[in-house]
Amino acid sequence: MPEDAESKHTEKKGFGKDRKSKLRKFDGSFNNFPMGRETNHSILNFYFLLEATTKNGAQEKRRIKFEFCNLKHPRNLIHEFVMKKTSISYLPLAGLAGPVQSTIVIVICSTLRPGYDHIDQFISDLGATGTSHAGLMNFAGFIPSGVIMAVFGVALWTLLPKHLLVRIGASLIILFAVGLVIAGIFSCDPGCPQQGGSMENSIHDAIAGPMFLSAITGVLIFGISFRRSADWKRLSNYSLISAVICYGFFVLLVGSLESRNLTGMWQRLILLIIFIWCGIVGIKLFHFIRRNAPRH
Repeated sequence: MPEDAESKHTEKKGFGKDRKSKLRKFDGSFNNFPMGRETNHSILNFYFLLEATTKNGAQEKRRIKFEFCNLKHPRNLIHEFVMKKTSISYLPLAGLAGPVQSTIVIVICSTLRPGYDHIDQFISDLGATGTSHAGLMNFAGFIPSGVIMAVFGVALWTLLPKHLLVRIGASLIILFAVGLVIAGIFSCDPGCPQQGGSMENSIHDAIAGPMFLSAITGVLIFGISFRRSADWKRLSNYSLISAVICYGFFVLLVGSLESRNLTGMWQRLILLIIFIWCGIVGIKLFHFIRRNAPRH
């Protein structure tokens, strides 16, 4: 507009050319307004407090607001990212629930089986075809535990950073969980013989070794992956040491298959280390997600 018109326009607002105006205070802030279902945009507001002195000495103050809509601030990106994860933040606790559930059923079934030896016998003997309470071990122990552990594997895949090593580690934990389910569906024959036996026994034996190796290798890979993150670095050495110890117990387990001397003990030590690792990582991941969730 012409200069005279602009002058008149500003004078009507009390901030004409003949008045001394200066920027007295600047307050820039990001305000997250309630976000509707159809938009995830934030509003960026800048406020300027202008102080003007008129000819007659009167003081006038004005608060001018500059509003920029449809700007996505990085904080909002984090907000959206965490909110998606908050809805499934309880899934990591499956890493604690699965081992606890499995342990309870094992204790119950072994108590109901007179003469059962935890030191020399496989856990699978509790669910062997034709034995007492085999259905309880298989359908209340192996299969539900496998499903719960699969949920834990999905939580690791979904909630941890999207690195290749994390994907591989989570996949191996899921394979371990699938192996537990298959072990419950295809139970071994009494005594879990390594050769001969029924087709179910052969399937059970075929998946047992890879199942344990999947879990152990998954723990090892997570130990390497945790080194990348400051939040998880403390669990790196713990994971690596746990995996190495489990590999050692696995070698001892394979060496005892013929004699069946201490076979059950080696198997239980492997599971104990894996289950403790799952519980610790699950609790850690649960608290990590809850701590980083936005406060309302």
